[in-house]
Amino acid sequence: MRYRGLLLVCSVTVAWRFAAAGEEWSPGALSLGWEKACEGGTGEREGPVLLYAPGLDRMILLGRAEGAPFFQAFDPAARAWSELSSAAPPVERFDPYYQTAFDPATNTIFCLSGGSTLYSFDLARKTWKTHPPAPELERLSWHAMACDPAARKLVVIG
Repeated sequence: MRYRGLLLVCSVTVAWRFAAAGEEWSPGALSLGWEKACEGGTGEREGPVLLYAPGLDRMILLGRAEGAPFFQAFDPAARAWSELSSAAPPVERFDPYYQTAFDPATNTIFCLSGGSTLYSFDLARKTWKTHPPAPELERLSWHAMACDPAARKLVVIG
């Protein structure tokens, strides 16, 4: 199934209240407010990934698209998409889905793409790198990946 680009942003507000009897602050009502931030501009994508890049102050969208580059950046202040890179992944069948993580220290995106081979994309150089396969990942299914920037490690669970 292909999806057109509709970006919705949810602002979360927690109202804190002071409990006089216990003399402490406690969370009160949780307020969620959805608003349409942008529509269109991302092409039609199958299985895209959206992640936040703190150093760039942008959200990054990646995945094969019809009518759009592989990598796009969303500027929340301008509410607009821009091309980040059209560099295609190093393999034909590439599905990053939930197996993608961003390392803010190196501005690098890591993707497993459903297998044991790790791919990385350097945002500064706009280049892909293929890393050696990790046999330990072969038996995992439906795995997910995250970056621990403090420990400088990628974490995979599955």
